[in-house]
Amino acid sequence: MKPRIFITRMRPERAMEILHEDFHGSVNTEDRVLTKAEIIRGMQGCQALLCLLNDKIDSDIISSNPKLKVISNYAVGYNNIDVKAATDRNIAVCNTPGILTEATADLAWALLMSAARRIVESDKYIRENRFQGWAPLLMLGQDVYSKTIGIIGTGRIGMAVARRAYGFNMKILYHDKNRNRDLEKRYQAEYCRLKTLVKSADYITLHLPLTEETTDLFGDKEFDLMKNTAIII
Repeated sequence: MKPRIFITRMRPERAMEILHEDFHGSVNTEDRVLTKAEIIRGMQGCQALLCLLNDKIDSDIISSNPKLKVISNYAVGYNNIDVKAATDRNIAVCNTPGILTEATADLAWALLMSAARRIVESDKYIRENRFQGWAPLLMLGQDVYSKTIGIIGTGRIGMAVARRAYGFNMKILYHDKNRNRDLEKRYQAEYCRLKTLVKSADYITLHLPLTEETTDLFGDKEFDLMKNTAIII
């Protein structure tokens, strides 16, 4: 007898095929986030729940189904799940660390380059037929090569961003709750206090989970310390 699973949103076809090999499943086929009541109703009688990062799985949902054994998040993060409530009921909580490390670093770098070189603005400018010819100050961006990057959070993704920054001959500053000796050795990165990083960096990237410790990490005080030309990703 296959266990039952509720899937809060359609996944790619191959993923759905694999799931149906091992589970009797029901799935939300609508392209929208389900309400709390809909999730509770959908997972009744199921041993497994496969959810997304934008599904808030709170204690009410977790306690609504005494058969629930596992909650799997289709994401690297898990701040959308009440892990304590799940733990209290001996329900396993799973995520997908490492799957999107390089893709996320690519995207962070794409955003950095786009902001620095005003790619999105320039694209819109051209498409609106506003370009009249070259001018020395037109859409003048700023350099990335040999500038200073400040990386906050140096886990897998932070390390991947540092690897890209090293290829651009950037000075790499980083801040984390623990020193990352591997990062320092590989990319000549410098560990520093958050205040020092914020004041010194031309580009700042954040690669942190949302926790009580990281909530409100950046506020008016930190933004006031940044260079006027600094870009934060």
